[in-house]
Amino acid sequence: MFNAVKYNERTYEGYRGAIELPHSIRTYFDGFADEFNDISKKQKLLDLGYVLKRGYDLAAQIKACLYDRPHIGEYEFKMSLFGLIEYVDKDYMKDNGYDYLIEDYCIDSLVGILSNVLDDHYIEYSDYTHELT
Repeated sequence: MFNAVKYNERTYEGYRGAIELPHSIRTYFDGFADEFNDISKKQKLLDLGYVLKRGYDLAAQIKACLYDRPHIGEYEFKMSLFGLIEYVDKDYMKDNGYDYLIEDYCIDSLVGILSNVLDDHYIEYSDYTHELT
């Protein structure tokens, strides 16, 4: 689907070596944030694939962001999660019996679905490149 892209492990290193996304959580999921369009969907998915593969608790980070910023709507984050899932595998939801009523899904469910999709489509190589297939 895409060409492999070089990455640097330090890009994903946070405080005391913890795995972190290289941009704020709003960059990935809040369509109303100024920084939302700073990186492409492809790069968002590569970043998410990298951190999820290493056990990053994406659902907890999203919930913390929403809790800390009550003016941000959960619906926007859910729409972004759906959009990322469909970007990688447009038929995944339909093929697996999911409907498209966003209000029927909690953040945990959508993050789980995204994680499953990335398990199938995110690949890392020994030359420090990664891609989506």
